[in-house]
Amino acid sequence: MFSLLQVGLLVEVLAVIFPLVATQAQLPPGPPLPENILKNGTNFLDHVKPIQNFAGKTFLAQNIPFIDIPDKGISNVYYYRWSSLQRHLRYTVPGTGYILTEFVQPASYASAFNTIDAAAGHQIDEARWLRSNFYNDDYIQAYTRGPGNTTQYTHWILDAISRRTEVNGDKTYATGQLADMVRMFQRWDYVFDSSAGLYYFTPNFDAQEYSLPGYVAAPVGKKQLQLNGPNTYRPSHNSYMVANARAIFKVSGFTNSTTDITTTFASKAANLEAAIYKTLWDPVQKFFVDVIRTNNPRLSPVKGREAVGFYPFRFGIGLESKYFKAVKSLFDPNGFMAPYGPTTLETRNQFFAANKPADYCCYWNGQSWPFTTAHVLKSLAAVYRSRNSPIKSDQYVQYLRTYAATQQKNGEPYVAESHHPYKNSWSADSRNHSEHYGHSTNNDDVITGLLGIVPRADEVLEISPIVPRNWRYFAIENNANDTLQVTFARPRNITSVTLAIFSDKGRGGAIDVPDSIEIYGSEGLLFKSHGTQFLANDRNTFSFPQAATLFVSVNFFNKQGSFVGVCELEVWNQLTLQPYFFAVDAVLTEARVKFDPASKITTNGAVVGGLSARSRVAFSGDLPSSQVGNFTLFYSNSGSSAAPVTVSLNQVPLTTINLAPTSGSYTGYVMPISLPIGKNFITLLGGTADIKYELITLEGDDPNRGQVPAGLGTKV
Repeated sequence: MFSLLQVGLLVEVLAVIFPLVATQAQLPPGPPLPENILKNGTNFLDHVKPIQNFAGKTFLAQNIPFIDIPDKGISNVYYYRWSSLQRHLRYTVPGTGYILTEFVQPASYASAFNTIDAAAGHQIDEARWLRSNFYNDDYIQAYTRGPGNTTQYTHWILDAISRRTEVNGDKTYATGQLADMVRMFQRWDYVFDSSAGLYYFTPNFDAQEYSLPGYVAAPVGKKQLQLNGPNTYRPSHNSYMVANARAIFKVSGFTNSTTDITTTFASKAANLEAAIYKTLWDPVQKFFVDVIRTNNPRLSPVKGREAVGFYPFRFGIGLESKYFKAVKSLFDPNGFMAPYGPTTLETRNQFFAANKPADYCCYWNGQSWPFTTAHVLKSLAAVYRSRNSPIKSDQYVQYLRTYAATQQKNGEPYVAESHHPYKNSWSADSRNHSEHYGHSTNNDDVITGLLGIVPRADEVLEISPIVPRNWRYFAIENNANDTLQVTFARPRNITSVTLAIFSDKGRGGAIDVPDSIEIYGSEGLLFKSHGTQFLANDRNTFSFPQAATLFVSVNFFNKQGSFVGVCELEVWNQLTLQPYFFAVDAVLTEARVKFDPASKITTNGAVVGGLSARSRVAFSGDLPSSQVGNFTLFYSNSGSSAAPVTVSLNQVPLTTINLAPTSGSYTGYVMPISLPIGKNFITLLGGTADIKYELITLEGDDPNRGQVPAGLGTKV
């Protein structure tokens, strides 16, 4: 069988020997080009200089998002890692297409086409940002339908498939893999322990050979780590399986229909997460830890904290205050913090410097490992964006900078297998083996973590950067056009949208008014410009027939060679004075909009929840004045006890009311109130996580305030 290189050489030889035949024959086609390669994206960043020192410039120019940030260390590693990724792309055979390898050179223990499933989740996460979809399309199907071995090592491939959909929006592709995803998940049934409700595996095949459980389980008198280690319930493997189950649940929901798959895997994920809290969270060590299965009937936890204990956070497990104590150890020199960390085992652990075979490359009882660092960075980002986060943006960036400083060799960006935590050298960097090691993410962490592009399955663009407080700018680009969307808490009737459009074209800049725009709402297109002359650095109002909508989405088509800038998007809603006020229209502090099917006040069930002792829900405006009237708060309380809430009028506390349990249904709490003439401010202070607010009503002496809608007074 000829390789692609041999075929190319053969064609050249034939062209020399038989020039007439060669000119008449059809030459083999070239490699596939990136999708939408002819579309002009934005181009305000330098696309030449950042990649000039890296291999694969054509691939990089055609495929990657370009960034501009003040930290050149992180930036240089970012572009290097794209160059490294393209080294690992391999075209296999027609029909199978591309895969991503872990090692540049073939590994003896790899599966078909040199695939190794241990890092596939990292690889899919990284490659989802390429312009070309076919790389990941092919690679995923090598596992879902092809010969890739998906039980050689633990993995979160199914989770990566669903999150890849959040970037490119191709739900059809993911839905087409649903049956294959279920089959892949079920292949792990043979290591599921129903009595513990957890999966077990040896640490080696959790990609953590020579790690803590192997030393703990070593025979008495031995001072040598075990390569495989004992069968162990691990925070990493079980978190992967929670994420994989949720991925199946999510993908099955793309069809908007409830199926057996939906309910089955929602239940599997919930039960497995509960088992993780019950067995793998150690309240003494305040950490998710290993529990050795062998000879351990009481399921006693391993004494010692490994970096795998951080993995649950990145998969949405443990994002509550009581579990955040674990994160403190990342910033403790006796914990996981090191100049080239994080370490894979706490430095205070007695086995941190345990012996290992001299002829073996990797041991995860203390070395710095990019595979783990990538998980830790995603966990830090998840914790940072959660409620009551104990970490600051500078702490996240501290670890990203440490990661960039680790990925160096001879003054140039470089990644290998493992790194010494306390000296600037790679501990595993064997020739023709681990150069440019493809076993971790880096750029996905820059994009989703640092720059804050948080992919979602809905139609919302979430931007939540985790940048240092002293940064004055950051940028990422490569879009064909720009879309700005604002989502309302509840449906609104609107008749116009106003845009304040910025332009610096007059002083030689590249930002200008758009060539045209489209405005969309819940029911489709609301407005499309036809030869509109946009006003630069001014307010532009676009009117249309009244429409009820949950969002406004403005699609900007940029002029050739320029970009669009928007200073304000204004949507004005006609104020109708009524004696009732929706809670989701209030000013919320330490509270947020939620959607509850039990509430029928709005068509989308929008209510206010997420309350705590620090919450403030403030209603303001020309509230109806009266000497004496009734104030009614419509709420639900799903808890088992009454919740105290303080009612304040115009900054003066009136009283503390106790909202009794309602079993999740909505009812009204009535109290007398006297409102002075003019604007009034009513604020609800405090609350609990069990409380949700629908609205307030005020019954005064003004008959011109309108009527309360049908159904709003009947629950009292």
